[in-house]
Amino acid sequence: MTILICPTCSTSLQAFDKNYACEKGHSFDKAKQGYVNLLLSHQKRTLLPGDSKEMVDSRKKFLNKGFYKAIAQAVNECMQESLIADGAQVVDVGCGVGYYLSYLQENVSVKHPVYWGVDISKEAIKCASSYKAIKWLVASSKNLPFASGSVDIVLSVFSPLYLEEINRILSPQGKVIMVTPAKQHLIELRSMLFEQVEAHSVDKTIEKYSAVFDIKEQISICASFSLSSQQDIDNLLKMTPLYWKSSASKKEALRKVESLDLTLDVVLWELSKRSYSLRT
Repeated sequence: MTILICPTCSTSLQAFDKNYACEKGHSFDKAKQGYVNLLLSHQKRTLLPGDSKEMVDSRKKFLNKGFYKAIAQAVNECMQESLIADGAQVVDVGCGVGYYLSYLQENVSVKHPVYWGVDISKEAIKCASSYKAIKWLVASSKNLPFASGSVDIVLSVFSPLYLEEINRILSPQGKVIMVTPAKQHLIELRSMLFEQVEAHSVDKTIEKYSAVFDIKEQISICASFSLSSQQDIDNLLKMTPLYWKSSASKKEALRKVESLDLTLDVVLWELSKRSYSLRT
């Protein structure tokens, strides 16, 4: 049974050898890499939305060196505890190059979940699709191509979520496993790029998500790591929003830095779908 819906008419979308199609005749070809593009033209603000190939390459190189492995391990542990039924549907929204989802697929040893990776960037999904055991989709996080109530766990690492849409696709017992930056995350890098450093607010995260979900768990992940080459520093910068927010002069100064000690400071959240019928 498929959980996909047609992005055009919202009827069930079935997988075939070379394409996905719905009963109303809308068809979406599979790319040679195996992924399918379900992003409609009116859902795009630009011709190629999301991360560019350069950003994708930088992200893959940085993550594959294991600098954020502590995050992947914490997500893996939380996922192991959250999986209850066999064949759970797990969707990584804003999956990027697939680093965290592929880590789960390789390390989660229980319940045999079905993994889906979704990103608006075609370049990111093209890169991620080298992991063949995962289903990869180009789609908008505002219009996720999943049936209402069909997803058991939504994963989000540093990716914004549209709460109404996440609430729609989650099953009644569904959960969100989410990672967001905390106050000191990459503080050293941010201090080099900006005169005034805006702190990441955990309180604002609580305020935003508690309006829709019940917060079941909040785990701080703090660590130090070092970048010992200019290439690693450049890769980190290009994979974050800091690249677009910082001035050309600050980025030029950073290119002269050969090593950098950094703080990893994030929060892992476990959220559950709120049962309004139990509340007065």
